[in-house]
Amino acid sequence: MNSHLVRSCRLEEVHNVLEAIGRALDGLGDQSVCVLHCMQPHRSSFYHQLERDFGVSILLCHPHDGIKAVIGKIALGVSALIVIDQYGTLPSLFSRVGEQATAALYAINRSLLAVVPDLARLNVSEIAEVIKEDPAHLVYQVDEDAAGEDGRVLEVLSIGVECPQALREAVGVS
Repeated sequence: MNSHLVRSCRLEEVHNVLEAIGRALDGLGDQSVCVLHCMQPHRSSFYHQLERDFGVSILLCHPHDGIKAVIGKIALGVSALIVIDQYGTLPSLFSRVGEQATAALYAINRSLLAVVPDLARLNVSEIAEVIKEDPAHLVYQVDEDAAGEDGRVLEVLSIGVECPQALREAVGVS
């Protein structure tokens, strides 16, 4: 059974967790891959800048939501899945995306990388549900909108039953 956890932390702690996740992913080698989900729409220029600055691969999301979605894409842009190969960039990439939109980090079994293009055809909530079907997944999301006066934010985690121990330790869950 997957574990789900919501906890409060300081924003500075998020940086440390992301660094730890990056080190854990580096240590896992080809076992896992990291995908950052930019959940709110942006123009393609935002994503092209991320490609240039961070050397990531971008898959623009194109869910089939009807004419309203088509008009929205034209006016606002699209959400995206960002495949990350250089895990040392996680804190700064997550911060850049998080300044502009809600983002979720997905660490999944590398064998699932082949289905990531198919995920780009789903809506935001469906993507997270498919990711959580991987028994080795880690989902790490930060809700800065919920920040209190004390500057604390909410971390939202989902951890699969087969999530590698190094990733569990990176987020402080044994």
